[in-house]
Amino acid sequence: MQRFHDLDAKAFDQFRVFFASKECPVKMAGPSGLYSSKIPTLDILLSGRHLPPHMNEFLAAHDISYPKREQPTRTAVKQDAANGRCVLDVIHDLGDPESLAADYADLQAALSKFRSTHMQAVVKFIPGLIEGHKLGTGGESVDLLRARNSMHGDAQKRCPFHGLTELISKFRGRCPRA
Repeated sequence: MQRFHDLDAKAFDQFRVFFASKECPVKMAGPSGLYSSKIPTLDILLSGRHLPPHMNEFLAAHDISYPKREQPTRTAVKQDAANGRCVLDVIHDLGDPESLAADYADLQAALSKFRSTHMQAVVKFIPGLIEGHKLGTGGESVDLLRARNSMHGDAQKRCPFHGLTELISKFRGRCPRA
């Protein structure tokens, strides 16, 4: 990823159009995570039914964009989450959330770092997006990216969803110690 960041923005602009495919809408001007459900599926696996409503709405609205081959996994993970079987629920149900909650926070920090790195690439390679003059390669606005990755705090403490830190604290407080 670092070598990609070293690339000149104008050079990236020259080849990004070649990433478009038949599955992408006309507004697509290059590769986009909008067309892969791997990160959203991980979000559901980790936080499940505890995701904020705006995130669930986003995932539902873009479900058709995701590859059909990823559908069975996505469906199974969504069903598990609806039944209270996500990582956050398992931490709660085991009754000893302290050590697991730390691991969960590490997973969230890694996901947040990935999103932060993506945002840095967006800022560099799509000048004008931050100011609202351009859309991302999947046709998304910078507001969507900001909503998915809080841009305040240091990289290790950032959570991809607003309120997740409070949610983890709430679970820690409700779980009995073993």
